[in-house]
Order: sequence, then C-alpha cells, then structure tokens
Amino acid sequence: MKHLFYCLGITAFIFILFCSSSCNPNNDKDTPGKKQQKTIEKKKNIPDTILLVSMAFGETYLIDPIETRITSFYHIPVKHIVAPLPAFAFFKQRNRHRAASLLNYLADINNGRYRFVAGLTSKDISCTNGKVADWGVFGLGSLSGKGCVTSSFRLKKSASLSLLTERIQKVILHEIGHNHGLVHCLSPYPCFMKAANGKISEVDSEPMDMCKFCRQKAKL
Repeated sequence: MKHLFYCLGITAFIFILFCSSSCNPNNDKDTPGKKQQKTIEKKKNIPDTILLVSMAFGETYLIDPIETRITSFYHIPVKHIVAPLPAFAFFKQRNRHRAASLLNYLADINNGRYRFVAGLTSKDISCTNGKVADWGVFGLGSLSGKGCVTSSFRLKKSASLSLLTERIQKVILHEIGHNHGLVHCLSPYPCFMKAANGKISEVDSEPMDMCKFCRQKAKL
C-alpha cells in the first residue's frame, strides 16, 4: 500500500511539473520565429558605412575631400562607387533630374547593404516644393534614411575651388543629417542644418558644423 501511494505521488508530481512548464506563456513569446530571427541578424550585419555613389559627377577631384569630411564629422567610414545617372529620373521639360527618383534609384543600389547611401552629381536636380512642381535644389535627403543626393550644378556659381569644396561638403553633410532624422534647424545658433531656401548665400553663411541641439538629436 505504501508503494502504491509512493508511485501515485511521483506520478502527480511529474504531471504538475509538465503542466506548469507547457502552460508558461513566455515559452513561445521569448523566442523569435525563424523569419524574425533572420531580420534581426540582417540588421546586425549591416555595416555602419555610408555608400557614396557618383552619378555623372565631373568634379572627381573632390571625392577625397568629401569622403574625409563625411568620415571626420559623422565618424562613419565611406565606400565610393560610380554608377550611371538613370534615364527615368530625367525631366526633359526643364533639363533636370528629379531628386526623388534619384533617391529611389540610390536605395535600390544600396539594397540595405550599408547604413546610408549618398549620391553625387554635376547635373541639375529638382523636387516638388509646396505649390512649385519643379523647384531646383542643391540637394535632397530623406528623413526615413532612404538616402540623399547632392548636386554641384548650382553650387559652382562664382565659386573658387576651395569655395566649391566647402559648399559641397556642407550640403552633403546637411543631407546626411536628414538621413539621421533631423529636420531643418530652427535654433538661434549657427548650424548647417538650417534651410537654405534655394539661396547660395545661406549655404555660405552657415558653419561646417551643427548646433548643439542638432548634435544631440543626431547623437554626435
């Protein structure tokens, strides 16, 4: 009889242990599924690098100083490649390339392989700005991190080599700032994240630096 009670006790203990284990609501939730696990691994494997893409960029002698400026400011290495300027982005009526189309093109080239992608071109670029369907711009950057593009076309106006270098560096740093999620700066302090509003004088007047508020937001 004692043996019978002993066996029943062991059986009951095993049954309770099994139930408490199989009914634990955290068993499945704490372990990501295969699809989720692959996504996590993919994000971890993205190099913290900016892919710089030249597209019909004539000022090739500026690539090195542009790369150096990007790396020194954002502390992110740069990889440079050359790609053709896509015909589908060309707006024949104004002899310009649509910046938004170029961002999509650059995103396809990057294909999630690098943290950011930044395009450079010597051709004129434009985008829709409010009621203006085709507004010529120095550059365009996506707040979602899709990428950015900078054009030297308007920055070459009355510019020496040193001034052109400085202008392109400021604009590309500005557009990469948008990729970091920064909107145009409204602080009272000098900052290259302020809106140029199509004026080259605005680019020239700003420093090669962000204000302390933009730096904090960009975690620099």
